[in-house]
Amino acid sequence: MVTLTPVSEHSHAERLSRRIELSAEELSLLLGPDRFAPAPTLAPGESSETVRQRVEAVRKPQLQRQSTVNARLSDKNLESCCVMTAAAAKLLASTIKMQHLSARAIQRVRRVARTCADLSGAPQIDVPHLAEAFQYRPVFSAGLR
Repeated sequence: MVTLTPVSEHSHAERLSRRIELSAEELSLLLGPDRFAPAPTLAPGESSETVRQRVEAVRKPQLQRQSTVNARLSDKNLESCCVMTAAAAKLLASTIKMQHLSARAIQRVRRVARTCADLSGAPQIDVPHLAEAFQYRPVFSAGLR
């Protein structure tokens, strides 16, 4: 058994509580499904053929517009091919400041947003397309940025 003096006990308690406070800021939990809950019944999804047809339909305008798919779009062609509405540009600018996005992350989001716009048949990237693109970004804790 370890016996602590009042001074060392206070110091130990202070260090312990400080660590707990820091851990609470950086803590993220991934919860799995409840073992006792019944599995939800899902509606049948789309067939592979339906998804393939949709992908092919979206690739055609990409190839006509820029001679490549959005994922392979060069950085210099990004400006001309990923035209945004004023509201979408404002959302992108505010998100860049808030989340401290790197240039690479911004380019990736713009490419994904262009694909979302293509899927909806829109000529320009609008706020819903950009918001959807941001949802596909991985989430990291504040301490890992």
